[in-house]
Amino acid sequence: MDAQTLTTLGTSLIVALATVIGSAITAYFGFKSVKTTADMAKTKDEMASLKKELIAAYRQISAYYQLEQEFIEAMKADNGGTGKTLKISYRDKVVEKGFERPKLTYNQAEKRIRELEI
Repeated sequence: MDAQTLTTLGTSLIVALATVIGSAITAYFGFKSVKTTADMAKTKDEMASLKKELIAAYRQISAYYQLEQEFIEAMKADNGGTGKTLKISYRDKVVEKGFERPKLTYNQAEKRIRELEI
């Protein structure tokens, strides 16, 4: 073989090798892109599900405030006293049993529901 043939063969080999390596790199990044897109879609679905659960929890908090208000009104009629005094008294009893004192108000729960439903 002459020098020209060897040069052509060497060049062809280098081009073929570069093409294979380029294809492998493109395939790798294509795979990573598809995987990332699938992971993002899964995360988006999980976030939507958690958002629905959070809205439901805020609605339950709001409902329990309404329930508490109904009980306080009934107790005021039977026992006298103010609604605020009764709430504080019964919330203290709940805390003594090891539960959390409500910090989120009815209005805050309703506001957060509206914000999440946007």
